[in-house]
Amino acid sequence: MEMVQSRRLSLALLTGFGIAIAIIGFDFFDRMEAMQPRGETAGALSSAQTGTPVKAVLEVSKDSSSDQVAGNVLESIDGSRFRLTSTVMRVSLSTTTRFVMGSRANLSPGAVVQVSGTATAPGLVQAAQIVVLTGYVSVLPKSP
Repeated sequence: MEMVQSRRLSLALLTGFGIAIAIIGFDFFDRMEAMQPRGETAGALSSAQTGTPVKAVLEVSKDSSSDQVAGNVLESIDGSRFRLTSTVMRVSLSTTTRFVMGSRANLSPGAVVQVSGTATAPGLVQAAQIVVLTGYVSVLPKSP
């Protein structure tokens, strides 16, 4: 009788452990997918309406002031390689802009960043979050 109960307990523990591993695995892969740098196409960004949530990857081209930067929009080829476009986007920064994997000091010409925020005018985004991607992705030149 004790042996049967012991086996049932072992089976229950193993089943619970297996379920926990599966849940952790699914969560891990969901998070990895969410961390892939993504941005909207240059065309979609150009026509974003005021108040629209925007996510874009860009190469900083100009550090115009302490509260604004400008850059060329990058379009994803495969999540780690991006192609430079001629579309320029300006990004407004505020004291509430959150930086991930870097800081304001990293926003110099040539830096690659993923900007999440809200369109406030054509070609202008108020940044809520900036992820510094420099060194983690590669930028290919504009298409001919």
